[in-house]
Amino acid sequence: MRTEQCSGMAGCSKTIVRPGSTVRIREGETEEEWTIVPPFQSDVLQRRLSEMSALGFALVGHRVGDVVKVRDGSGRRTVIVVCVKDTSAGAADSTGASGG
Repeated sequence: MRTEQCSGMAGCSKTIVRPGSTVRIREGETEEEWTIVPPFQSDVLQRRLSEMSALGFALVGHRVGDVVKVRDGSGRRTVIVVCVKDTSAGAADSTGASGG
């Protein structure tokens, strides 16, 4: 299921979530913003979420409007991808293709 929306974050696009992306998600009435990073760079206080965590792993490959179901230590959660900003170095395009 997909609900199109993309607002509230500078540089927001309809890019696919991947390591290096900053993603805004909504769960109920709450919105959170996280940057997806390798496990050794994760830091909850800096809003850096490991790509190997339950939520990080579930978000990778999705795009704005996708409804993502996550199973973690607290049970099942459903979040909506509200916005994605590709902040990874050398990002090629919104499809993730490197071209050439």
